Amino acid sequence: MTNQTARLIPLGTAAIADPAHDNVYMVLDAGDLKVLIDCGGSPSSRVTKAGLNFTDLDGLIVTHHHPDHIYGVPVLLMNLWLLGRRGSFPIYGPGKALGIIQKMMELYEWKTWPEFLRVDLREMPLTPGTPVVSNHIVSIEAWPVAHMIPTIGLRMTNQQTGKVLVYTSDTMRDPGVVRLARDADILIHEATGEYYGHSTGADAAYDAVEANAKRLVLIHYPSVRGDPGAVLEEARAIFKGPVELAEDFDVYEF
Repeated sequence: MTNQTARLIPLGTAAIADPAHDNVYMVLDAGDLKVLIDCGGSPSSRVTKAGLNFTDLDGLIVTHHHPDHIYGVPVLLMNLWLLGRRGSFPIYGPGKALGIIQKMMELYEWKTWPEFLRVDLREMPLTPGTPVVSNHIVSIEAWPVAHMIPTIGLRMTNQQTGKVLVYTSDTMRDPGVVRLARDADILIHEATGEYYGHSTGADAAYDAVEANAKRLVLIHYPSVRGDPGAVLEEARAIFKGPVELAEDFDVYEF
């Protein structure tokens, strides 16, 4: 059997959305496993624009409960229901994030909706290397990172090729982030700037250097208030491998 690649497609890439960049969320396409990672405001249209069937999603991973990462969850679930989804839909994430999502849905009285799909909340402990979900192509592990609230980063390994893609989610510099990113082929690292709980372009580059990552992709960057080009150059001055800014609907194969 030939090796099969997995693809991670950012559906949004900015710290603050603008006309060209949605808030950060993404979809993993790994054969018969298709998982949304965080959820912005228009998941059905963005997943479809990425070339995937929205109703084929196998679940959602939420990295933390800040609103820019979960505000689209009610419309995600509503649209799946309207399009005929009736089976279980798993949502993985830290316990606090799942509790917030539960409260969001209670505001919409979702248990009164006829034949609503079953939402299966699966708590991810804040333990390095916690298995999340896998298939014959890819395995996903959750690792705690250093944000303002309980947050997980994700380490995705192609089990056929051994290639690794890491997404830090929102985080400041921390030894745990370096361990999460160790020897990653692609490190997708936030670069919000000088804000508590976040990273600068230089922070992302130092993490990439210490982790021995091969390629650095900056995400959650300041497209509205700030200069993404300056963030990119800041990282390039430190990390000598390939560095780029993620753009909505880029494709990262691993």
